[in-house]
Amino acid sequence: MKLLAPAKLNLYLEVLDNFKEGFHDIVTVFQTVDLCDDVSLARTGGKDIRVICFYPARKEPARELGGKNNIASRAASLFLKRSGHKDGLEIRIIKRIPLASGLGGGSSDAACVLLGLNRLLKCGYRTEELLPLASEIGSDVPFFLYGHTALGEGRGDNITPLCGIRRSWVVLVKPPFGIRARWAYGMVDRLRLELTKRVNVNRIKKLMRMDVAGLAYNRLEEAVLPSYPVIAEIKRFLAENGADFSLMSGSGSVVFGFVRDCEKGKEIERKVKKKFKCSAWLVRTC
Repeated sequence: MKLLAPAKLNLYLEVLDNFKEGFHDIVTVFQTVDLCDDVSLARTGGKDIRVICFYPARKEPARELGGKNNIASRAASLFLKRSGHKDGLEIRIIKRIPLASGLGGGSSDAACVLLGLNRLLKCGYRTEELLPLASEIGSDVPFFLYGHTALGEGRGDNITPLCGIRRSWVVLVKPPFGIRARWAYGMVDRLRLELTKRVNVNRIKKLMRMDVAGLAYNRLEEAVLPSYPVIAEIKRFLAENGADFSLMSGSGSVVFGFVRDCEKGKEIERKVKKKFKCSAWLVRTC
């Protein structure tokens, strides 16, 4: 069975002024885009779960990404335990979504495994029945069970699907480094950022219907940009070269800019690659 695991953007992300069980609550608006990992699932004759990862340009497996430490392996193990199946599995992943980028590639792979096994093993679970497993795996995983546009609350795992935004072109820019979410959220506390206690969710939903650019906000930029000023430079560059708006996704390091059409997107993609010597992709919301 072959599936696509899409990347996500955070169109809005606020960190709330509370701290429990080692986490701050957040309010965020997720949006999937069509940069995807390829995920293949197959039964095997044994009982083990085998995860093999490849980068698109490499024929040999990326050993550092595979094995039991891969989040997809944990997703498969939890699903098999929940369903009572004893099948051995081989999971092959072609990694197109960059690591430690704020695009949720690992979480998307894990959700893809849950959804794929539900079909492959003919279990018939509803999405709501898979949510506890997804929440146990990671905070972003529940969103990827739904995809498209959704509000995330709590740790990001309390999901409310939203009316989708108009399909748009987006330029993604990946600097030559990654940022770990744990570090970014830790900087929120170390820098003693002034946080809000509540967010007006109804206002967010209204802005989603009116103007995505007016919604765009990421509190984690205040935590990350002092240590990584190139992210601010990329944001400015995208805005100065015609993006409707630009924002860091999640905890970074990817910056995205919404553009009015494909040609403008291709132009900005060429310019940003030349200027910053980094990776960039032109994608669409989905």
